[in-house]
Order: sequence, then C-alpha cells, then structure tokens
Amino acid sequence: MFAKSKQGLTYIVTNKLYDSYNSVLLSGISMNNVNMIMKIFKKTDNISNEFDIIKKLQDHDNIIKLLDHNNQFTIDYAEYHGFIMEKCTIDFMDIYLKYGKLDNRLIKYYFHKLCESVKYCHKNDIAHLDLKPENMLIDNNYEFKLADFGLSKQCFFDVEYLFGTPSYMAPELQLNKKVDGKKYDVWALGVILFIMTTSIMPWNGNETNKLKQLILDNKSNKIWEIVKDWPCFDPEDEVKDLISKMLIFNPEERCSTEDILKNSWFNNIITKEEAKKLMMIHLL
Repeated sequence: MFAKSKQGLTYIVTNKLYDSYNSVLLSGISMNNVNMIMKIFKKTDNISNEFDIIKKLQDHDNIIKLLDHNNQFTIDYAEYHGFIMEKCTIDFMDIYLKYGKLDNRLIKYYFHKLCESVKYCHKNDIAHLDLKPENMLIDNNYEFKLADFGLSKQCFFDVEYLFGTPSYMAPELQLNKKVDGKKYDVWALGVILFIMTTSIMPWNGNETNKLKQLILDNKSNKIWEIVKDWPCFDPEDEVKDLISKMLIFNPEERCSTEDILKNSWFNNIITKEEAKKLMMIHLL
C-alpha cells in the first residue's frame, strides 16, 4: 500500500500498529528506506493542534521528528489528514516490562533527557499533559525521544473535562477550573521517576489510599515510610527528595523543570556513548 503527500513524496505502508477512536497508526518506509510512522486522523479537527505543536518543537533533539511537513495524504486514492514521524525502536514501558529495571546510571541519563525536553516545551509555552513511559521512546541510536502531543495545550487552560492517564494525573485537574500545565507536567515527572527507580506504580496495591492521603495532606516526603518494604525499592536519598518535590499537592509549591535539572542528583551524568553501550547490554 502506498501513501503520497501533497508535496509528491511517496511512502510504502507496511503495517497497522493500532486503531483508536480518533486515529490510526501505520508503519512503513520512505522511498529512500527511512523507517516511518504515519498517524492518520479520523476527524480533520483533531490534527491541527498536535501537528502544529510538533512542528513548533522540531529544533530540540529529544522531540520526535517529523519526516514530512505536509498533513494531507492520499492512500489508495482516498484522502486523509495526518502526519509522518520518525520510527523509534521501543518505549520505556516496554523496556521495563520486557527487560526489567534500568541501571541507575541509565535512569539518571534518560530522565535528564526527558526533563530537558519538557523544559523546552514549557519554554515554548506548551504543556505536554500526557507524560508517561509509553510516550518516552528510544530511537535506533539509543537516544531519547518524547512523543505523542495529542493532548498538549498552551500552559494555562480551563479544565472542561478530565483527560490523560489517571495514574499520572495531577490532583488539581480534578479540583480546579484553572490548571498550570507546567506544574501539571512536573507532577507526572514525579510519578515517572518513582516508576523508573522502583519498577512499581505509586498508586497501585494495598497502600494506595495511604499514599494518596499523604499527598492530599501535603506530606509527600512521608510516602517513603510506606513504600520502604516494597519489592525493588532502593532509591537513593537524593532521588527520594527530588520525587517528593515533584509530588506536592499544591501546584504553586511544586518545583519547576529548571529546579529539577539543577538538582544535585544529576551530577556526574554518563555520556551519550556510555548510555548507548549500557542500553544495548540491557536490551539483549
């Protein structure tokens, strides 16, 4: 099956990856043998926001890249709206499920890349709003890519309905009509770092209500007393302190991406080459 953009570029579509209520994800290759992902929208009003946001963020190395800046395609003589992105190898949820917890050096390296990419979004007045391991990708060179901007918005917005993935959803989304998207993203970063360092979702299991109550009482630094006996629990004190600063109930007291990146835990990050070697070994 062939897809052709308005610019005349041709792509070979090989597989359907998923079919959701508003979009279809296809994989394939370009005519110069570059692997690609095509996201096709079932309603034309769904494309403009995500496409425009990704275009605006193309200057950052850790944001998923567009391979074609057109958003209209012909597939088997039918016209569709969508866009074409680079194809990555694996997402972080699959890494943890299939290969287990990462080496602490890799956690630090890739979480730093995630925070840098989110900081860049915020600098451009964009909140991602769906940060989770499934949207954290690794490309063919084992470098980090942030993807899926389908829920992204300008940084301040009125809440009209609940959206996103509940496990990463900041509490203010359910309580206030006005949300600071930057602080919302920071909450999700705290959940992600918790998962990366413990291999466990913070809000699952018998202790869920106790953990949530500590957050509601603005005592996020106390969550470690509850989870200290959980399997795979071994974060350093600096990591626990950093997570506690992100999982603060009051968004005004929550740290920023700039604060996160200045944290002393990020001292002595491994190089890109070292990260590549370690990840290659991890994925064997």
